[in-house]
Amino acid sequence: PVTAPVTPAVSPADTVAPPEAVPHADTHPAEPATRPQAPVAAPADLQAVVNAAGMEWVQTDTQRLAAVQADIAGANVAPRLGRERKPAAAVNTEPMVQVETQREG
Repeated sequence: PVTAPVTPAVSPADTVAPPEAVPHADTHPAEPATRPQAPVAAPADLQAVVNAAGMEWVQTDTQRLAAVQADIAGANVAPRLGRERKPAAAVNTEPMVQVETQREG
């Protein structure tokens, strides 16, 4: 079978901009760019959107939340159960001795 030489669809020269097309910034911008602030919707508007989607708006009762957090903070911490670790073995500081394991002969 005869195959035609394959040429790339995009050559490397097409991907690099010529030097005159690259803009240079001689100085730093005078003011830093600021992000536009997202509009904050009122809770009533959000509740209408949730109701229109067929869902129910649920909000945490702050008094009950504070009471539960106080109960958790005042609760005693359970003691840790389980066995105690064995003490670490003492490191041998004597010089090492080489032992022959094969018989001579």
